[in-house]
Amino acid sequence: MVTVRPSGGLVRSAAILGLGVFAAGEACGQCALTPVRLQHATATWTQQCAWWWAPAYVVDGNPFTAWALGNCFAGGDETAGEALVFETARDTAPLAHAPFRFTLFSGQYHPCCGGGMTTVGRFRISVTRDHRDTFADGMPVLGTVDADWSPLVPSLARAFPANSNGTLRAGPSPVLTVLPGGVVVASGPNPEFAFYELIADAPFGRITGVRIDFLDDNAESAESDDFGLGTGGPGRHANGNVILREFTMEAAAGPTILVEPADDWVCAGGSATLSVAADTPGATFQWLRDGVPVTGADGPSLTISAEPAAFARDYQCVVATPCGVALSRVARVIGCPVDLTCDGFLDAMDLAAFTAAFQGGLPAADMDGDGFIDFFDFGAFIDLYEAGCGP
Repeated sequence: MVTVRPSGGLVRSAAILGLGVFAAGEACGQCALTPVRLQHATATWTQQCAWWWAPAYVVDGNPFTAWALGNCFAGGDETAGEALVFETARDTAPLAHAPFRFTLFSGQYHPCCGGGMTTVGRFRISVTRDHRDTFADGMPVLGTVDADWSPLVPSLARAFPANSNGTLRAGPSPVLTVLPGGVVVASGPNPEFAFYELIADAPFGRITGVRIDFLDDNAESAESDDFGLGTGGPGRHANGNVILREFTMEAAAGPTILVEPADDWVCAGGSATLSVAADTPGATFQWLRDGVPVTGADGPSLTISAEPAAFARDYQCVVATPCGVALSRVARVIGCPVDLTCDGFLDAMDLAAFTAAFQGGLPAADMDGDGFIDFFDFGAFIDLYEAGCGP
């Protein structure tokens, strides 16, 4: 198990009380959490009979403001399938399967339409990597939410009773059940305010948007479903309404690269060594050559040897921990077999060095790589020399 150290954000006291246990692999260690700032809150529907309901309030850090999805004249009966969508202010981690933590703070007693608590009852969280211009236009009603959404299936989902200011309190906790497809359903005790925590791995990196679907698969029935949710909406209130006060997203912070690999040059018979260093003991390394993993290149350094032909290749290192990954900068390595003097330049000195190697029958003169020193190597040298060894 990997224990999470939650950081900042809404419901700070809840975080301080120790919420957040990552079920992310077998390795042991602690993962710091980095808040993901959400913006341009957009809703397909917003309760409109009062000024204080708005989707932007869900990410304003204030537990006393909120968004609601009820219909003022028909309870939640006409709001069975609404959605909230947000843009991430910046792309998240570049690789897939990075763990994320989500929190939802909802609720308030409402005497209308049979009474009850307006905590979230049935929902699903999805993510996208579509361009931000295509969704989340900031509208509170009939907002643009269309994108290629991928549902998340939480590996951990749990709930706690809370006070109106978002701090946790003692008392029976709701039960969150994760259904196939990532749908999460609340059942059991229904406090006036509830704090939900979910841990899920994203199927891809560079997340640009997050979506919460508030679901009601029981809208045509007058009876409660298997989880005790009544008809009329996705909330736990008798009329199905939901009052969502805050929603947060945090990403597990991967390692920080302290030393980046530098561009280099490989001359005839020489080699270049690329190195990377990270701030996390026990990190693993995997070098990529032109985007493809190099077999056996799993250390903090990589040595590139000279080749018979000129080459220009891009190398990058993936540094990984149980908490996440980091990518090094791309280092360009140029191989130049006709730089026989290893000074980084092609000039008359290299021609003289080739002539001497040829006359001495030295391996450095085997420019065509056939294992023999003959007149074909003169042609190969001239071709390589004229082509140059630039990127």
